[in-house]
Amino acid sequence: MFNIERLLYWEMTGDIPKFNFNVWGSVIVNAEGSICPGFGYANDLIEFIWTTSFKFTDCYKNILVDLCDFSSTWTGYDAKILDECDLSNDSTIKLVHLHLFDAHTDYTLFGTAYPTSLKYCWPLPGVGFKPACQVGTNNVLLGTLCGTPSSPYAGLVENFAKMAYGNLGTYIWDNYSGMDPIQ
Repeated sequence: MFNIERLLYWEMTGDIPKFNFNVWGSVIVNAEGSICPGFGYANDLIEFIWTTSFKFTDCYKNILVDLCDFSSTWTGYDAKILDECDLSNDSTIKLVHLHLFDAHTDYTLFGTAYPTSLKYCWPLPGVGFKPACQVGTNNVLLGTLCGTPSSPYAGLVENFAKMAYGNLGTYIWDNYSGMDPIQ
């Protein structure tokens, strides 16, 4: 603000309008027993506006109030050099209008927000377990855990892991899903 009394009032304003900026993170465990982490953000348009406005002073002097008495306006006790001053109407001039950041509705920095992603989902420990089979050995334990179709124990570790993760997820959902978020 720049103000010279009885001459000029000049105001400059820099403004960043209100905007939303949201940061999100997710960890999804899908039905196949894979974990899918993700992190990203969303924001409104972020802009900067620089404006200025001028108000000039409008002053006037009453030259004659009474034809017979000049003392009241020129030399009297209440006489003034300028009788009245008012500021003019201002007009706002937009100097700069910058778009700092464009709007993003869902921008993923890394990972994914989709539980069916093939690129960013990884199996949890125990899911997708395939032990190495040693050809030519008659080890019963390795033979049953190799996942051969004829084996009654094919996928035993994977099924156990999926069951354990499912029970853990159900327990957490049942006991903690109604809690208030951290304030």
